[in-house]
Amino acid sequence: MHLERALNATLDFALTAEDRSFVSPELRAIVDKLLSKDDKKSG
Repeated sequence: MHLERALNATLDFALTAEDRSFVSPELRAIVDKLLSKDDKKSG
């Protein structure tokens, strides 16, 4: 029971942090930069 509670708390924190990082402007800028480089290579 204690392990289950600890796991649930950890998963909740981890998933929330992951979600916030995926919608951050910093990550969006990195992705846009990488996509821009990829477009230049294939074009």
